[in-house]
Amino acid sequence: MAVTLKMLKGEEIPSEHRRPDLEALIEVKSHDGSLHYLESEEEAANLVVDLHKEDQEEGG
Repeated sequence: MAVTLKMLKGEEIPSEHRRPDLEALIEVKSHDGSLHYLESEEEAANLVVDLHKEDQEEGG
């Protein structure tokens, strides 16, 4: 399964992650379906690379 990255804004941001100073949140869905939420595009990109490598090592 592919790793996906999605930019969430406003009401798309899960309520448990919302706060007044947060305009956007990046959702990364890993190959096993788990979700990760990050504020930094750089951190999200690094996570996508790591998850992709992990998936490749597992034969995905």
